[in-house]
Amino acid sequence: MKLNKYLLVSFALAAAALTGCKKDDLDEHHFGNKLYISSALYTDDLLIDPANTELSRTVTMRMAQPASEDVTVRFEARPDLAAQYNQIYRDNAFALPKANYSLPETTATITAGNVSGDDIPVVFTGINELDVKMRYVLPVTISEVQGASVLESRRTVYFVVRGAALINVVADITKLKAPIGWSMAARSYVTGMRQITVEVLMRSKDWTGGRSGFGLSTIFGIESNFLLRIGDNGLNPNQLQLVSPSGNWPSKSQSPALPVDEWVHIAVVYDAINREMHYYFNGELAVSQTNSSSQSVSLLQNCYIGYAYDDTRWFPGEMSEMRIWNVVRTQQQIKDNPYRVDPATPGLVAYWKFNEGQGSKIMDHSGNGTDLNFRRNTGQTESDDITWVPVEIPALK
Repeated sequence: MKLNKYLLVSFALAAAALTGCKKDDLDEHHFGNKLYISSALYTDDLLIDPANTELSRTVTMRMAQPASEDVTVRFEARPDLAAQYNQIYRDNAFALPKANYSLPETTATITAGNVSGDDIPVVFTGINELDVKMRYVLPVTISEVQGASVLESRRTVYFVVRGAALINVVADITKLKAPIGWSMAARSYVTGMRQITVEVLMRSKDWTGGRSGFGLSTIFGIESNFLLRIGDNGLNPNQLQLVSPSGNWPSKSQSPALPVDEWVHIAVVYDAINREMHYYFNGELAVSQTNSSSQSVSLLQNCYIGYAYDDTRWFPGEMSEMRIWNVVRTQQQIKDNPYRVDPATPGLVAYWKFNEGQGSKIMDHSGNGTDLNFRRNTGQTESDDITWVPVEIPALK
């Protein structure tokens, strides 16, 4: 049976804690006053990701009791200890190349009467250019101490750099809503729009929540104006519908069923110039309509995510990668960019990645400054904060 990598690491940590500390170490730790690294001895949260051009971590040290004299501690990176790491943690990591790390400060002092000194910073650069299929490790160790002895079992810390999925955290916005207060920079783009593309990556927990009796769920837009929603009277609760000047579209016979507990990418194009509408499901054309309205659309007032008409029409699940465009995105553009898009791409009005990992504020990555603040729907008792869900999208092989 093949054990999960992280389960093996947990076992290794426990084993290291039991076997790595010799009896005399433990005795001296309790009855003497040895120096030791107090921060975690193992971390693998350094991700090989295009966004991570530079990251920093720290090494924290302390003593069990206040120092009787000044203690000077020197640290150094020891990539040659990669084999030691692999043996302890049952891993197969490579030593991190020298070009990808630095220790701006290598010496710290614990002054007499104190139990700790300044943290030692470790800076990681260019890890976005490493091989995403590999794992790397940087051991950082206490190399020299004056004025104290070292607890050997806590002399070295291991920083692991590993490949990341393109999306590693998403927002569960169940029963939450976000009014969109368009920034000054965006207002001219969302007024009198004759071409609109809306994209979103989403996963539903349950389309059949009975909202308004039809399982209605809201993705984005303005009630009775331009609204992207799931379900309606005459549709199944898992069918997408666009409310626009061209009417409610597509029909029940045209709209594909959306799955539960599965990530899907949808994109809807409203083109009043060419009088066309298109619905793309996971990059494939699901349905098109020609001879649609030539009427322009304004998204300036009463535009929401997760809300329309009343508080029962919330979105029942998680969202990521929502983008609003004032241009027609082609099928190839949509198909090629479900998980990430260049924020400098022409026509991008708003770009919410939903990857903050904390709080209730969502940043607009388009550069136009239309950030979101989610809050609970009236009558709900849940916290205002978004529930953040760790994911791997696309799943790592």
